[in-house]
This record gives sequence, structure tokens and C-alpha cells, in this order.
Amino acid sequence: GGITMAAGTTLNAGTGMIVLTVGAGVAGALGGNIMVENITATNIELQQNSPTSGSSILRASGSSLLSGTKLLLEVDHTGAVSGGSIGTSLAPMRVQVSNLEAHTHEVSPGIFIDSPNAGDLTIGGVPFFFGAVKGVQNVVSGDISITVNGTLTTQAPAPTPALAAGCGPTGGTGGPVCTGSNITLAADNGNLNIGTVITHIGAGAGSLNVLKQVGGYVNR
Repeated sequence: GGITMAAGTTLNAGTGMIVLTVGAGVAGALGGNIMVENITATNIELQQNSPTSGSSILRASGSSLLSGTKLLLEVDHTGAVSGGSIGTSLAPMRVQVSNLEAHTHEVSPGIFIDSPNAGDLTIGGVPFFFGAVKGVQNVVSGDISITVNGTLTTQAPAPTPALAAGCGPTGGTGGPVCTGSNITLAADNGNLNIGTVITHIGAGAGSLNVLKQVGGYVNR
């Protein structure tokens, strides 16, 4: 099964950490989605590791909000042919955090993030995540859409090339944004600072849309 928070409910750990995980379960059992409403904690981690193809991380309602400092969203079905998504194009995950990392590891519809309240967002720099895929990445394929009501920044890579995060399971430091499909990055009332890796996996794959809607600058 999955995890579902009812509309209007809240999990609040204050300055602590909240981790919600759908794991492999018992052999032959079906998994399910992680559907979240309101979560408040300094550190938030949502892990979707169900063996059932298509199991996703989704919001429970249009007012859902993940609020804290560091946020990790991970969909890894450990070998399933078709993976789930993080949010959807019509119902992105609503967040209010300073640092975000989000990854899908199989063929996926994509990663869809909206930070609707005033505040800046940095891709990368989640210290409790020790995996090799960094930043925001669809490792195989899927669209990426990130909209921020403030400044959107990709964390600068480590100055030593061997320690800099790139596309795929490179490890290292940095906030790459990578996929084999379309990328849309948008900022309202702030700047877009995208001096690090913004890459499509595969020549000619997808489109890169960088949108500056109100004020501010695009810096590369």
C-alpha cells in the first residue's frame, strides 16, 4: 500500500525531521502513492521505493504545502520498467524550503515543483542525502518544471572537477538540473541564477525554457 494524508491534515515536527517512505514491502504486495497534505519540519524526506510501477509522490489537495528548510523527494522503484512522478504538470508539489533535491530513477512523467509563497529556492545542498544523484534529475526521462516566487538558484559545483556534481550518479557537490525531456525554470519577483549544469541527456532531447516573469535578472 501507500501513504495518504487526508486533506486539511498536518504533520509538524518543528525543528526536527519527517521521513515518509513507501518501501519494497513483502513479495508480491502492491505498493501505492505517497499523497501528502501539510508537512512542517526543518528537514523533510519523502522516499517512494515501491516495487509497483507508476507509484508517485503527489499532493493531497490544492493547498498542500511542504514547509521547512531542506527537502528531499525521491522516486526509485529499484528496477521497475515505468516509474512514477513527483507531482504532476497540473498539480505540482507545493513547497516552501530553502534547498531542494528531487530525483526519479526510471522512465517518468517528470518532476513538477511550485514554490508559491515569497522566498528563494536553491537546487542542491540537502546535507542528509548521501546518494550519488544530485540536484533535480530525471535519470532516464521526464519533464522538469520548477516555479519559484523569488530567486531560483542552482548550487555552484565544487571547484575541483572531480568533486563537482553532474548528470547521473556522479556524486559530488552542486545542483545540476538534468533530464532527457523538457526543462522549465521560472522565477517571479527575483533572479534566475543558473550558472551550473542545466543539461539534457541525449543530443537534441527536449527543450529548455527559462522564464523571468516579474523583475529580476537571468544570470548564467
